Order: sequence, then C-alpha cells, then structure tokens
Amino acid sequence: MRQQSSPVRRYQIEVVAKAIDVLEALAGHPQGLSLSEMAARVRLPRSTVHRLVCTLQVKGLLVQATEHGRYALGLRLFQLGKEAEPQLAKAALPLMKELAAKFKETVSLGILEEGEVHYVLQVEGTHPIRFAGRPGMRGPLHATALGKAIAASLDRDLVKEIIAAKPLRKFTASTVTQLAQFWAELDQVRRNQYAVDREEQLEGVRCVASPIRGGDGAVAGAISLSGPAARFTDKRMRAILRELVPACLRISGLLGHPSSR
Repeated sequence: MRQQSSPVRRYQIEVVAKAIDVLEALAGHPQGLSLSEMAARVRLPRSTVHRLVCTLQVKGLLVQATEHGRYALGLRLFQLGKEAEPQLAKAALPLMKELAAKFKETVSLGILEEGEVHYVLQVEGTHPIRFAGRPGMRGPLHATALGKAIAASLDRDLVKEIIAAKPLRKFTASTVTQLAQFWAELDQVRRNQYAVDREEQLEGVRCVASPIRGGDGAVAGAISLSGPAARFTDKRMRAILRELVPACLRISGLLGHPSSR
C-alpha cells in the first residue's frame, strides 16, 4: 500500500484500500491471476479477496479471464484510465512548452495503447529543419525513445506479449531486432531513466525520452525531444537530458508519484 501523510491515512476506508491493492496486484498480469495468487500478493484471506473480486467484477473493473477461475483487469478500468489522459496532458504541457522554448526542438507526449506508442500531445519545435510529427500518430515500442522509455517500466511478461503480437520489425539499419539486445537496452533505460533512439525508426532523426509515473507508481507515459541527427549529437542529447529527466520527475510529482514530489 502506498505511504501517505497521516491526515490522509486517518480518513482512508480500509475496504477501498484493499480493493485497490487487488487491482494493483493484477496490473502487469494480462493473463490474469487466481484468487489464491491474488490473496498471496495482497496478504489477505482468500475469502476476503473473493468478496472484493465479486464487487469489482459487478462494477466492470475485473473480469473472469478464463474458465479456470483466473481474473484480469476489466474494460471499465481502461475506460477510466482513458478519461485520466487529460490530467496527464494538463500536467505535462507547461513543462513541454518550456523544453520546446529552450531547445527549439519538437516535444512529444506518448502513452502505451494497444502495444504501441500513441502520441497524444505535441509542441512543435521552431528550428527551420525539425521533426514534424502530429498528435494521434503511432510508433513501435522497440524503435522509438518514447516506446523504450515506457517499455522499460512495464512488467516483462507484458512486454513479451506485446513483442509476440508485434515482432521487432526492422525500420532502418539501426533498428534493434535481436531480443537479447532489446532486453539489455531496457535494463539500461531502467537504470538511467531515459531512452535514446538513434535513427532506429526514421533515417536522419534522433530522439531522447524519459518516463512519467502516476500516483500508483505505474508508468503513465513518456516525454521525448526529437530532431535531425546532425543536430542531435551525443553532447547535445546529454544537455537535453539534464533538463528532460528532472522535468518528467516533476510531472510525475504533479500526478501524485510520491518519490517525485
């Protein structure tokens, strides 16, 4: 359970907190969990978990995933998550504008949707030669900085399922298509809190990105800066990252992530 300040904890409703614990236990397990597995993860009696699951199921927040009694997150929860996107955009936009003004490069906000990066917000750069994307476009998880920043924060089993459905397609000579190399890169992204795309989706375009986390600690999205490879030297990317990573931590704090406040 998340640590909260004592005035807030004094007013929390224990059964609601337990229900949220059950939902969080299922996060990252798209194949579902049994009642016994959930009970072990949240450290509650199986009978208590069963009552919570029945209530969450009635509300559409959980579904019975298989006839073998495994449960998974329900569609209603994802619908609620979609409704929370404006909050993410509202928190991110001011800092995206600051980054765009400072570096004059295109700044993008992306989220995970159906195994791909969905670009939901963009502040276009002002350089005459610049990356010109658009909100609504999609990109591969393995060949974009946004995708790698998000993937590194996901449960590995979920990433495996995404790769099984959307294999590591080659876009350019620089695209990572070997699974072992991809896992190693995600490990590095996790340590550094940023990802780099060196012309891996588009020839001549480089990109850096850093993840954003929500109040529950799960990745909510990522922010990237993109531009021509000739301008995105290693030195300039390091300068951008010195501003980008703290900016994403600040946005995470605005969304309630405790370690980012």
